[in-house]
Order: sequence, then structure tokens, then C-alpha cells
Amino acid sequence: MGSEKDFVEQCQRVNRLCYLAALGNIQRINEDYGIDVLGIQEVEDPQMADRIMERIPALDSYYRAGVWNRNVNKYVGAMLMWNSQTLGRRVNALTINLDPKDGRTCGIVTTDKGITLMVAHFPWLQTESEKQAIQDLITPHVTHNENIIMMVDTNDAKTLISVEDPLLIAGRPLSQNMTRDQLKKNLKTCCWHERGHQYDSYSDTGDYVLAENVLGIRMPYNLPSNKIDETALFSDHSPVVAHVAL
Repeated sequence: MGSEKDFVEQCQRVNRLCYLAALGNIQRINEDYGIDVLGIQEVEDPQMADRIMERIPALDSYYRAGVWNRNVNKYVGAMLMWNSQTLGRRVNALTINLDPKDGRTCGIVTTDKGITLMVAHFPWLQTESEKQAIQDLITPHVTHNENIIMMVDTNDAKTLISVEDPLLIAGRPLSQNMTRDQLKKNLKTCCWHERGHQYDSYSDTGDYVLAENVLGIRMPYNLPSNKIDETALFSDHSPVVAHVAL
């Protein structure tokens, strides 16, 4: 479980079915904001797409991507779900591994409306050269670059991606449309940790929706505390919701 170990233990300690709570919160986000496209990392449940479609029927299309993680000897996955009436039907889809040593999934879908949807789980971004390497890995696989929407856990604790320094994919500057200072103040989504843990709770940026025209991005819920009796848990990361103009 890595850094999520204490989160899982907390769910068990307070008898919280955190995965079911996460599915419920996805449904709430749709009720509050309306979801046309959804990106999820670390997808394990083989029935996750069906469970979400039951809650949000408009998300009628999906693509599951998976790569081999040699450290744990299993596939690690991610998933895109989208409304085909709004964003188009799938024309092409592919999966690439952003870190063959650790297994980091990137799924890319192109629709018949010329829209490219991406879900990705980056390795840790520590330097500009590592950011450049990610750009170089993804760009050759993006054939339609007029409208790109990327939903990604970037592990960007150093906040290397911002409107001042966007991620360049296929020549397009993708960002959250927030400055580095704004992100560090308003979008610390990673990660829940118990008190006394080596990492602070919700101290880092990194969970983003990236596009050329993000009109707004936010965490839709108040962050749970890391008190020993906290029960409002559903994921070790906070979700983010964004409004994107095509």
C-alpha cells in the first residue's frame, strides 16, 4: 500500500467502507457540478465502470488502462469515463507506461469530435528535467491536439506545473490556469496521513485537471481531519473538479 497504508488502517479502525464512500462522493460531485469526463488513478475493482454508470448514466463510455508494476508483481490501472454525447465516441485508445521500473499508467483516448482525453499517474516530479521527460514520453502519442483534457495525479509536490510553467504536450500549454502560489494555497490535495506520520496531511499539490482553457478548478469538499476518530474518509487524495472550455 506504500504511503496509503495509514489511510487504509484508519478506514478499518473506524469501520468505514471508504471505497463505497468514494463512489457516493463521485455521485455527489455529478449532482453538484455535472460530470462530462472522469479520470481515476489506481483502479483495481473490475466492476468500477459499472458501479459508476449505475450512479451516473451519462458517463456511457470508458477506457481502462493498465501497466505492469514489477515492484508489486501486478498490473496497476487507471480509467477514463466520459459522456459520448458531449465529447464524442472513441476512435483511438492506447496505454503507455510512464515509468517501466515502477509502473505508471497513462491512458489516451481520441474521440470523433477531435478531443483527446487523458488519465495519468506520474512518477514523482522532482526536477524540470523529469517534467520534460514526461512531456517527451506522451507527446508522440497525441495525434489530435486541438482539445486536450488531462486528469492526472502528477505527484507534483514541488508544484512544477502551473499557468506560469505549463505542461507542454504536442505543442499545447496545459495547466490548471492557476499560479504556483495559488495552487500551493488552494489545491493541496495530497495526501491524508495520520498524526505523527513522516509526511504531513494534505501538504502537497499534484492532483490536477490540465487543459488550455480551465475556467475554474477546486476541491469540491472540505478535507477530512486526521484525528484518530475521523470518519469522513473516502480517499487518501482529494478529488478535484474543473470547468473546461473547448
